[in-house]
Amino acid sequence: MAMTLNAHDENGDFKYTIDDLTVLYFGARCTYRELLESENCSVQFQRVIRHWLLRSVEPDTSIESHLYYLRKDSEDYDVFRHLKAKVRVVLPVQKKSITGKEKTGYQEQVWKLDELTALSPEEKQKRGVLIRELQISKLGLMSMS
Repeated sequence: MAMTLNAHDENGDFKYTIDDLTVLYFGARCTYRELLESENCSVQFQRVIRHWLLRSVEPDTSIESHLYYLRKDSEDYDVFRHLKAKVRVVLPVQKKSITGKEKTGYQEQVWKLDELTALSPEEKQKRGVLIRELQISKLGLMSMS
C-alpha cells in the first residue's frame, strides 16, 4: 500500500510510505515527525523512532539528512543495521550520446548501510550521491524490542 504523506509539498514525490510483503519503504524527504503523525506508518517503526532515533536527532530531521550524516560508530547505525536497512541512492553518470556528446544521466542503486557509511558526507557530496529512499526489513523490525 502506497501513501503520500504530503502531496501539496514540493517534495511530495519523495515523501511516501510503501508496505509490501517483507519490506517497508520510506521516502527520504519524510521527517520523523511526519512519520510519527502518519496513520499509515508502521506502529513498530514509530516505536523505533520514538525510543531510539529521537535520542540523537530532532523530530523535524528528514530521513535523507539523517542517513547522509550517519556514521558507523553511532548508535543509530546499529539501529538501522538491526533493521536490515538499505538505501536507494541516485548517482550522476556521464553518458555518451550517439553523436558522441557527453551528458549527465542518473543511475539508481540500492546500497547496504556499510556502503553508505563508507563515504564521508564530503565524499557523498563530491560524488553527487542523492538519497531517495529508506528500506527496512519487516523481520528486522519485528525483532526490535
